[in-house]
Amino acid sequence: MTCLLKWEHQPENRTLTWRLAISNLRNQVEDLIEDSEEDLYERMNMDDLYSQVKPAVMSSGIPSDCPYTLEDLVDPYFWPDE
Repeated sequence: MTCLLKWEHQPENRTLTWRLAISNLRNQVEDLIEDSEEDLYERMNMDDLYSQVKPAVMSSGIPSDCPYTLEDLVDPYFWPDE
């Protein structure tokens, strides 16, 4: 999520390498979800996760509420602000 927030709010830093890193992270998260015996989609609290990563971005343009769903995080076609 941190990477997507930075992607959205720091467009001047976007690179192909960064895009590939986000894609790789998405694949890893998707693998964890698929390998889980429990339904992580139901268990994940995006607001709690967001409150943990928001300070790492440190941008005044960051919304107070989580702008993404878990599905957004793993969707290879979801690129905020594009």
